[in-house]
Amino acid sequence: MNPANVSESLLIKAVRYTDDNMQMPPEGKLPDEEIQVLEEWVATGAFDPRTEDHPEVEEPEVDWRQHWAFQQPRLANRVEEVDPRSHDVIDAVALRTMRKPESLHREPPIEKRGFDVFIST
Repeated sequence: MNPANVSESLLIKAVRYTDDNMQMPPEGKLPDEEIQVLEEWVATGAFDPRTEDHPEVEEPEVDWRQHWAFQQPRLANRVEEVDPRSHDVIDAVALRTMRKPESLHREPPIEKRGFDVFIST
């Protein structure tokens, strides 16, 4: 296998259906996106991901400390206006959000007949 010349790979020839005597899978041609994944795999050396026998791939520089899970928790903004229906802060935040016209919309009531049919099946 020559990563520099992907077109010469027998696997790539078979999945591209360019040779009538060698077509994989025999049930039909793979979607172009899947063929492209195989081409990229061959171009990188077709290493077996289950083993350590693959070229060193440069990992992107990522500072894991910036991930949200590692951030110090901070207090949420206080709810200034408390709805009488609120039992706690979570209810107050939910009710405040529901008052925003763009946040939620109400669906029409479900027909009892349709609901009964759904439950009975």
